Amino acid sequence: DTVLAGGFADAACVLWEMRMGRAVQTLKHHQHQCRSVHYAADGRWLLTASFDGTVACVDVTEGCVETVLTGHTDRVVCARSHPARPWVLSCSVDKTVRLWA
Repeated sequence: DTVLAGGFADAACVLWEMRMGRAVQTLKHHQHQCRSVHYAADGRWLLTASFDGTVACVDVTEGCVETVLTGHTDRVVCARSHPARPWVLSCSVDKTVRLWA
């Protein structure tokens, strides 16, 4: 099944099942705007970056947050996964880029 993810200003991350054409899950794991969503290459993991300064690793198959990465001192605007290694790269308004390995 094709699941589309979106992040919103109310801090929600919503997963939509495209064949059914409806939201199947709403995650509220951030405290501020969810500014970036990115699926890992395997499709199981979703990275969400937030203005609360965190990056969350969501297990889409289980529908739960597995890990929250903290360390930025300001808003996180983007997070991406490496296509072949278990690494996450995030960038923040604090003028840093972090590699999480």
